[in-house]
Amino acid sequence: MLEFKKLPEHIKRKAEQYDPSSKRIDCLPSKFYYNGTKYFVISYYPSLQDLFIREDGSIPPYEEVERATLVVHFYKTAGATIVKTGGAWALSPSARLYRKWERTLLSIKEKLEGTAPHATMVHKPLSGCSGAIERRAGYHL
Repeated sequence: MLEFKKLPEHIKRKAEQYDPSSKRIDCLPSKFYYNGTKYFVISYYPSLQDLFIREDGSIPPYEEVERATLVVHFYKTAGATIVKTGGAWALSPSARLYRKWERTLLSIKEKLEGTAPHATMVHKPLSGCSGAIERRAGYHL
């Protein structure tokens, strides 16, 4: 995140003009490139409103950034989800269960490699099982 104090002066002035009563002003994502234009996306707290400011300091009409607001909202939501739940999930019983299943499947795979026919090793359900664990656990087996 780009700190408000590090924004160009003309962008800070414009952001403060828009809502001088805000308790906190952030810029997240730092700079946003959409449809050939670079924007600073200013977030106001506690109102939770956003303002798009072009690099030159002008404010675009809402119609110009309507779709971009959805993309920015997605970034913010994804970031908040990672921060709030990512660490907790990695330490949760569910994550430990997936790691245990991973070790079990890898152990079975190692025991079968060399003794089982090739068709068994490339069988869809076996690789599908490890693929499901990879997707759920978020890493590659």
